[in-house]
Amino acid sequence: MKLTENVPYLAALALGIILLMVYVLQGTYPTVFGSFAGVAVPALAGLATISAVLAGRRYGLLERSAFARAWLAFAFGMGAWFVGAVIQSIYVFPLDTPLPSPTIADAVYVAGYFFFLVGLIIYVRLFEVALPMRVLLLCLAAVLFMGALVFAFLFAPVVFSSGSVLSKSFDLLYPSLDLLLLFGALVGFSIFLQGKLGRSWLLLYAALVLATLADIGSSYGMIRGTYYMDGLPDLLYLWALTLFSLGFYVHKVEL
Repeated sequence: MKLTENVPYLAALALGIILLMVYVLQGTYPTVFGSFAGVAVPALAGLATISAVLAGRRYGLLERSAFARAWLAFAFGMGAWFVGAVIQSIYVFPLDTPLPSPTIADAVYVAGYFFFLVGLIIYVRLFEVALPMRVLLLCLAAVLFMGALVFAFLFAPVVFSSGSVLSKSFDLLYPSLDLLLLFGALVGFSIFLQGKLGRSWLLLYAALVLATLADIGSSYGMIRGTYYMDGLPDLLYLWALTLFSLGFYVHKVEL
């Protein structure tokens, strides 16, 4: 790999280290860093949206091909997450009010998940002939195992918490949607493992794993009343957004 090809990876690594340093230092200097995630999450979600759009343009974002429709769905999905992050930040800064659960931001985030799912379904179906049934079943088994662990950890605390039914529903909905995305991304990674796109799909899968862990941590913190912005779940989500940006970029340059 040439030095110029390493630059995006080094930039993402440097950003990840900076985010970790801010996360560590904000406990010591809260007045300096303030609600860092309230600014960083929309900024990085916006960057990931731009990266998805640029990758989509590489394949004719507005054309009528199935490949273009898949990337249009990815761009809309990432854009919805960006809008959701902006709405949440409005609660934190201009309104200066505690973040309720759920908010309109949650509805926007969920819409983003469905766009992503549509994009993954379209994309994977284009190459499904390259995937043996044995590998597909292994992917399903892996995600079901992860799902069992997630719900063993979350189900009882959510059901027996004192929140509203709607709030509990969202606490379980986010991890469920994450698992669906993980399955689609794992199938995609399995298809392209030995090809040119293996690296980009690995990055996107890693991003979804981090996003899933962030959602689990956020849901558990909300239930326990211990969630606060700039906590570990937000750091994991910021890392996930960084990998989304890198994964979309790598996909664009490798195909």
